[in-house]
Amino acid sequence: MKTAPDRPELSHATKSRGLAIAIALAIGACAPIEAQPSASPSGAPPTVATQRPSPSAASFSIAPLPGEPTVSLYLPYVTKTLGGADGLETPFIVQNADTVSTDLELNFYAIADGDLVARRIVRGLKPGTSYADRPNRDGDLRDDAAYSAVVRSFGAKVVAVVNEQRGSGSHFAADSYVSQIGGAPSVFLPSVARRVDGFVSRIVLQNVDLEPTVATAAFVLPDGTTSATLTRTVQPGRSSLIDLGAESDLRDGTRYAVRVSASARLVAIVNTQREASAQDAPVLYSYGALVDGANTVYGPYVMKNVPGVGDGTITVQNMLSATTQPSLSFTPLGGGITTRFDGPSLPPGAGWSFDLRFRNGDTRQSRCGAGATTGCLADGEYSFTASASGAQLAVVVTVIGATTAAAYSAPSRPADYFLPNVTRTLGGRDGWTTPIVVQSVTASRLTLSWYRFADGVLAATQSLTITPGSALRVDPRNVTGLRDDAQYSVVVDGNGGRLVAVVVELNFQGGDGLAIYTGFFR
Repeated sequence: MKTAPDRPELSHATKSRGLAIAIALAIGACAPIEAQPSASPSGAPPTVATQRPSPSAASFSIAPLPGEPTVSLYLPYVTKTLGGADGLETPFIVQNADTVSTDLELNFYAIADGDLVARRIVRGLKPGTSYADRPNRDGDLRDDAAYSAVVRSFGAKVVAVVNEQRGSGSHFAADSYVSQIGGAPSVFLPSVARRVDGFVSRIVLQNVDLEPTVATAAFVLPDGTTSATLTRTVQPGRSSLIDLGAESDLRDGTRYAVRVSASARLVAIVNTQREASAQDAPVLYSYGALVDGANTVYGPYVMKNVPGVGDGTITVQNMLSATTQPSLSFTPLGGGITTRFDGPSLPPGAGWSFDLRFRNGDTRQSRCGAGATTGCLADGEYSFTASASGAQLAVVVTVIGATTAAAYSAPSRPADYFLPNVTRTLGGRDGWTTPIVVQSVTASRLTLSWYRFADGVLAATQSLTITPGSALRVDPRNVTGLRDDAQYSVVVDGNGGRLVAVVVELNFQGGDGLAIYTGFFR
């Protein structure tokens, strides 16, 4: 079987660059993306060739770039005015994360029929600069349609981020996902929903190999029973959708853990949304499938009854073929006494959900009050660890509020971290501000280096102390040397110790102004 290239490691020179892969996460109004390359600080912007074929075209006059790419990125879900003019759109940015220039080849495949709809060639993308695209303004893409995209880079390592946004004002909803490289024959989705409190999930699977494959998705209940098995045939580079709301074999009011297996390597994302109703505002959250886990997984941020944010639920999935018993240990943000909860015996493939609103995290038990009691955490913010001896765990954190929703995949690889997009009052006083939450595994001293997104210049350096096993928040509004209405990339160095980090994105201009993303280990 032919396979796509494995995920490359960033070179030492690339890792030490001050730019730290500064991706612009343009969620909603936070940083509108134009359908053009970003300005290059070291010369002219790259040139772009584009073509949309006629429906009967057998080939493009724009040929694919020759040779083997340095790296290929996979974007399972890219949309243009999906559902109408105010529908789902997915602006995205591809950034050169290397020390040399590169040429890009972008291919867009319609999810509806698999057709290659558009191809673009971007030449001369310089180190640290980005090619930015807003599908709603792309004449070579069809309206009211969804696509998968494959980005091939010739000459340098690149990364990408896709921002999902829909609606406006009080009906605005947004989240994001990052590009994926490599994939795996089995991917894990700890939490998907079919009409649970109005939420419905859609799984998007993309084939990252060079041969067609049949993907089999097993929907597993908490007791380990496989409730349904669904299959999709996925062509190379293309995506296929599983809409839980349209599958009659799945039950209303049910959350599932999912394992997807195939003969080829896959990447996947989950989009979960709640439509507007008389009682609820529309919200959206997204996370990427997990391809590996660990016996200890780290959660820098979860909360119980935090105004403007919401309540957290942690879902732990057993990735192995043997039963395991996970536990969750919570520590107040900033440090304090750790509280442990032992979970149930967890069958292979099953998920255990711990909802902080309820006693022992169990929605069948009574609701907790504001204070700490037996089986209940006090209202507030926490970090946590999920662990099980000899196990491989996949963990997702979801956050739901009255008008907000967010999700992130909990990291399992402590290291130094870089955070591609951190903002300070971007778009005005109530615009996007994105506090960092750092959880120490063994680090006792942190160095945070803040680089201006506009030109990569070091704007501020912080030295902070932290107690191993605890987490702390760093709010950009309180960092000397940073400007309002600005974007930064941040490197968090543990000075020989290990850590994990997430970024909490907050916007107070209306609608679903919450998102969380996991940083990149390095």
